[in-house]
Amino acid sequence: MKNLSLTIALMMMFTIVNAQSESKNSFTIEGQEIIAKFYHDNGVIAQTGTYNLRNELHGLWTSYNDKGEKQSQGQYFNGKKVGLWSFYNNDRLILVEYDASKIAQVTHLEINDQTVVTRYEE
Repeated sequence: MKNLSLTIALMMMFTIVNAQSESKNSFTIEGQEIIAKFYHDNGVIAQTGTYNLRNELHGLWTSYNDKGEKQSQGQYFNGKKVGLWSFYNNDRLILVEYDASKIAQVTHLEINDQTVVTRYEE
């Protein structure tokens, strides 16, 4: 009887822990787009963006690390990366210009504590 009670208690604890770590990803249809929100296992937002009704990435997408800090942001048009994308990495900002998901140009910027941005080539 003790073993059965212990087994049931352990199963309940595992179920509770597992349920807490499940994602709370959400999808909401608004007009001609599907608004998506994805979360890290710790509950912090991982990505936000939209799909068109053909389930293609479409519109502004933003990605965050597990601390909630912005990592990247850019636009999709019918499933293809377009325009200027920003990628954040510590004190560096990498700007990537896309044309139909192909890289057209890359600019590296360094950000310092005086809010001065310096362009450099890698």
